[in-house]
Amino acid sequence: LPACSQALAIVVYCNGRECEDSELAALDLLGMGVDPRRVSVYVGGWTAWAAAGLPREAGSRGGGP
Repeated sequence: LPACSQALAIVVYCNGRECEDSELAALDLLGMGVDPRRVSVYVGGWTAWAAAGLPREAGSRGGGP
């Protein structure tokens, strides 16, 4: 939550259209007081992002390809 308070934009996503976790996460952020103008849901999810050949990067926990 501290990182969200400093972010210019927050984009949450799931594994695809069938997953509702990103919507639930966005609602949780809004419920915790994050500015709704900064919260977005990427509807296509990770699968659409990867299928489009868009850039991906592994985080410090080793997630992602």
